[in-house]
Amino acid sequence: MSVDILQEKIRKMKNPSMLELALPLCDLPPQFSQDAAGYGAVCRELLRGLKDAMPAVRVSFSMFALLGPEGLEELGQTLRTAGELGYYVVMDAPEIASPAMAKMVAEALLGEGSAYPCD
Repeated sequence: MSVDILQEKIRKMKNPSMLELALPLCDLPPQFSQDAAGYGAVCRELLRGLKDAMPAVRVSFSMFALLGPEGLEELGQTLRTAGELGYYVVMDAPEIASPAMAKMVAEALLGEGSAYPCD
């Protein structure tokens, strides 16, 4: 079960914390462009820098989606990077307002071969 994987990662690292990737675009460090590419680069740099300290990451679908098609490409790349680095990956998608919508979103985002891999 997926939660068992998270619990094992927490025990192994002795850290129950989760990195949240949901910073406003205006808060990006000045060396990064203020666009989808810069946002993705900051997120992936944080993932690489904290991989030995944090067992899990929570990624905000909304923050990437607000950046348009390029933001969604960056989301997929960021989720893949998080998985490759060994994080337990949670995607926060509050847009899901009803059971029917939840089913459609789950099939689109989390199905086999999804562009947005997460746990």
